[in-house]
Amino acid sequence: MHLSLFDQGEIFRLAFLFGLVLGVYYDLFRFIRALGFTSGRAVFFQDLVFMSSCSVLCFFFAQAFLHGHFRLFVFCSHIIGFVAYRVSVGACMGVVYKIIGSSLYKIMSYFEHASITFGQMLHKIGSAYRHVVINFSKNCKNTVNNKKSSLN
Repeated sequence: MHLSLFDQGEIFRLAFLFGLVLGVYYDLFRFIRALGFTSGRAVFFQDLVFMSSCSVLCFFFAQAFLHGHFRLFVFCSHIIGFVAYRVSVGACMGVVYKIIGSSLYKIMSYFEHASITFGQMLHKIGSAYRHVVINFSKNCKNTVNNKKSSLN
């Protein structure tokens, strides 16, 4: 398949923009990591999902614009767009994700502490009124047994 010089420039520009979109897509995975999913297994599966989905998307790009042919300049343009995003906007977004992740962690730890305190409070209230419930239960049984014996 022959591409004119204009077509090559247009495809290079579109591939560069597609690389930028892949950078934004990668930021979704960075945000997931900022939320605390950083174990080795979680990172492995995140990278596996990212790489396989990017491969499929790049294949669809080649099908749509290059009739399925591989062109090195398109591959390089994808990489240049991705790196351009990561070096510029992606660097700033990494700081934002760390701030959001640490804030969410603090909020969740506060709610965890509050729920533990609330549970301990309920346990103390429950243990304080436990004898009342037990006595009420015994009184109900005695009342039912008295009614049964009076009927016989």
